[in-house]
Amino acid sequence: MTIILAWRAAGMPRTKVSDVVTYGGAWTDYCRHPLIWLGYPDPATSLIAQIQEDPDSEVLAGLMAAWYATFGSSPTTVRKAVEAAYPDNTDLIDAIRECPVEERGEINRSKLGWWLKKNANRIAGGFELQPAKADGRAAWRVVKVFAPASPALPPFGRPSDANHVAYSGRL
Repeated sequence: MTIILAWRAAGMPRTKVSDVVTYGGAWTDYCRHPLIWLGYPDPATSLIAQIQEDPDSEVLAGLMAAWYATFGSSPTTVRKAVEAAYPDNTDLIDAIRECPVEERGEINRSKLGWWLKKNANRIAGGFELQPAKADGRAAWRVVKVFAPASPALPPFGRPSDANHVAYSGRL
């Protein structure tokens, strides 16, 4: 708490850091920025590196980008996606082939369906893969996602006497 209070007293200086969608807002404001302000490394560095170097995430991001370019956010069955990929949609067919769903040179639609199910609700490359229904059948849709805006910080006020920590102005 002393570090956070000192950071706030210093005007809450922020360093430009990469967004981590699920760890934004208050966590960034009360953990990342104060520690970086003190000269410590960003505590999210290893998490960000892990996310950026995930080969499965790269494959999923490529598939979702091609899927979105073809279908937008419309729910689409695996069968329609594979049919739309042949013969001219090379971006979509190449993205599907990057997934572990090919068998004897052909796209196995069942494997593709299971792979999509395994990756349901994952976010990669600014997109999210969501289960849906189309024509009464299981389908998938890809939607663009944006990092949520950081919520406003609570007003800086004097803590209650029970929780008051004296701040001398020095660390």
